[in-house]
Amino acid sequence: KFAFCESCLLWQAQGGSAEQLAAINRFALAEQQQLKANSIGYIHYLLSEYKCDRWLRRDAYPQLHENLSTSVREAIKCLYYGNGKYAPAEDRRLYYSYDLALLPQNYDTLVAGLLKADIDSAADYRRRSTLFNDELLSFVERS
Repeated sequence: KFAFCESCLLWQAQGGSAEQLAAINRFALAEQQQLKANSIGYIHYLLSEYKCDRWLRRDAYPQLHENLSTSVREAIKCLYYGNGKYAPAEDRRLYYSYDLALLPQNYDTLVAGLLKADIDSAADYRRRSTLFNDELLSFVERS
């Protein structure tokens, strides 16, 4: 889609690039909002009461932690969308996220607390889950 838009810009030699750029920006904003909504929906699915209860009853703490870690990665993608940007590939997404303009307070400390996990501990899952919901997810949903 971006190559097509670029070709439209190059084809319009008579100064139509401003209109085309505005159309691209409107499209990108709408797409980012949809991507953010999809990610938030997936987070709520992974951390739903039903899912958590199922894994808690089975004492499957590693799976609970994995679902929470996936949710953290999805929320970091949402930070990009909230800043009007597309999220980079996962292998560099966290690194570049520190440079975003709109971030939760003490983002570096928050991330460190979320990424530290004792995957065999229900208490540590509750700690991470509370931190995630209260700090990161609430920020993402507001922005």
